[in-house]
Amino acid sequence: FADYVGNNFFNTHGNLRIDGRVGIQVLEFESGDVLHLTGKAQLAQVKTDNLQFPDTGRRVRVSIETIAHAPASMPFEFSFLEFSPMLPGR
Repeated sequence: FADYVGNNFFNTHGNLRIDGRVGIQVLEFESGDVLHLTGKAQLAQVKTDNLQFPDTGRRVRVSIETIAHAPASMPFEFSFLEFSPMLPGR
């Protein structure tokens, strides 16, 4: 994933330099499914001149080690309002 204004991952990059373990939880709001990923992260610099969205060129690459899928396990109901204005390309 990229580092761009609005996602506030800059502090996360410093933490990953010290300890590369990551956990990512993905919620599927319509179905209530939860996907939990764990793995190791590496920080990388990429050229920014050919990117779809301009950013800092910093990337986090995650090597997934475990995957846990919990269907319909989220006990809340949500409805989509709008995309965040901080998302690139929106």
